[in-house]
Amino acid sequence: MPKEFRFSFSLGPVQSAIQQARSVRDLWTGSYLIAWLTARAAAMALDKGAEFDDPQWADSVLVKFHRTGKAIGLDADRLRRSSLPNTFQFTASGDEESAAKLAAAVEYAVHAEWRGIVQAVHDELAKAGLPGSWDAGWREQTDHVWTVRVDRLEVGPHLRDAARALGCGDEALLANEARLAGELLGRAGAAAKLLRPLRPHGGKDDTRPKCSITGEDAQMGPVGLSLGEFAAFWSGPMAKAVTDAGERLREGEHLGAPALVKRLAWACSLSRRLRQDPGGLRTTDTATIAAGPWLAKLRLADPPIPDEHEYLHEWARVNHKAWSGQWLHRDKDEERAPDAVDAVIKDARNRHGAPPAYYAAMMMDGDRMGERLRHCSPEQYRDFTTLLSRFSLDNVPDLIQDYLQGPDGLGFNQPVYAGGDDVLALLPMWMPKQGEQLPHQSAVGLAHAIQQAFGALGLPGSNDPATMSAGIAIVHYKTDLREALDAARSAEKAAKNGGRNRAALTVMRRSGEHVTVPLPWSHVAVFEELVAAFADGASDRWAYRLRQVLDGLTTPLDERHKPAPETFVDLIDAECARILGHAEGAREHRDLFVRAWDTFSHRGNGTPNTERAELQRNALTLIQSASFMARGREEAR
Repeated sequence: MPKEFRFSFSLGPVQSAIQQARSVRDLWTGSYLIAWLTARAAAMALDKGAEFDDPQWADSVLVKFHRTGKAIGLDADRLRRSSLPNTFQFTASGDEESAAKLAAAVEYAVHAEWRGIVQAVHDELAKAGLPGSWDAGWREQTDHVWTVRVDRLEVGPHLRDAARALGCGDEALLANEARLAGELLGRAGAAAKLLRPLRPHGGKDDTRPKCSITGEDAQMGPVGLSLGEFAAFWSGPMAKAVTDAGERLREGEHLGAPALVKRLAWACSLSRRLRQDPGGLRTTDTATIAAGPWLAKLRLADPPIPDEHEYLHEWARVNHKAWSGQWLHRDKDEERAPDAVDAVIKDARNRHGAPPAYYAAMMMDGDRMGERLRHCSPEQYRDFTTLLSRFSLDNVPDLIQDYLQGPDGLGFNQPVYAGGDDVLALLPMWMPKQGEQLPHQSAVGLAHAIQQAFGALGLPGSNDPATMSAGIAIVHYKTDLREALDAARSAEKAAKNGGRNRAALTVMRRSGEHVTVPLPWSHVAVFEELVAAFADGASDRWAYRLRQVLDGLTTPLDERHKPAPETFVDLIDAECARILGHAEGAREHRDLFVRAWDTFSHRGNGTPNTERAELQRNALTLIQSASFMARGREEAR
């Protein structure tokens, strides 16, 4: 009689694959490669007769492509979405030998797919006739990028003893053998993540500098060159080879094989497989993302574009074959735009002011999902995972497109990873009014909309909504992308550690001031109103005056005088009312500021003064952060 086996697939490391990025294209490629390779694994499992709890795996357009090898008839935009998680479970019947062969086939499919991408990139670079042994160590570096695990357990009553020994079996879980096997596989996978495989080092004679992105791999190029010769190799032959292949190198970028493959994977392999235009993938730089509200206002109010194209960057790409968002900011240290483009930018800046220089990096994650799904029935689990797949494949990208004002979204697609209950996106801090939208919707409001869509999924066997936590980092477009992503991840952890089911907002000013403040979902509506008011010209001077008062009262004059902040909470409330009573601006703005202060700084009667003091500081930080998001630039005061 055939036995039933449960399998667990995982691909890693996810965090380094995504965060080792210096450009938006690298960020998208890292996310997309995870989805691409995971889809290949799922396709192999389905081809071998496996069954998935979640039918959406078989319905995924990326999985369908890998099963048929044909992109015709499949939605091109969906094929480019990074909307598959890096893990999945499936079942199959047979004996131990057939189960072992199935696991090996799934693992081999991933490695073979990756080697095919690596070879395509290598072959394209080799066409350029690069000098000497430019690819020394290529195979060794690229063979150890991914860790693929396909674990399996035979489903049966014998698993109950193992579960009891591990302390993970209550009666409801012990009675469900299939879910119990899944739980044990999940625990084994979590334990395996604690062990990080060591990547091989170069030979003792390999003195090449390290990759400027990963910091782990030796740069590609002949062994034995001096530093000056290496710089010449990368600024000359290698830069030309990468450009000819369809991408570009930034100044000072010297890459190892894995980073080169990531940079060129779309142009040299994936776009060709999908029969898509390599240039049709409209990722953009962080400077253009930051300028989103400014670009949208130009289109909505008084577009300066001299032909039919809606957006400035679209017009520049079509008519001048180039675009850099840094041209918008007219930084003296940056390359100047072509004269015709620069003239349009200068005219727009004269009439509409300088564009924002900061953008939002957003990370979101479901709260305690593994724990909450552990005890549901197979039917409940299947129904929920089906809804979760639709959430990541449809709801999240659609909400982001709506935020960016339509299907074409500012003329570019934002990099977004939405795998199950994980979300990553780079976004303009806010967007101007269009139609019946909120007066101004911020990235914080978008996070709230995603959280509400996630909550609408419900929890299996419960009337409670599912919940998410979010980390939103406001960063300058020149901030290293890896630092921006670290800030968003740290903010997300702060939201989790602060009680979950909330957001945390981090503002990283280039002047050096970095603050992180909790933002309960219940406060988002008022925060949105603040951003709208400040974007419409409301003054925030009152908040800075109040900050000076608060700092003056609670900062010790010397070691002998250390007043406790909670001593002054009533005085701060009274001073806030006095300052707002004399604040300049429209009455409706003053009323909003009073409401915002009351919402952010009061938790109810009986709140201890120590807690009230912290709420007051957080309230001021939120108000000033809303003003900063609306301005998008640091200004002298």
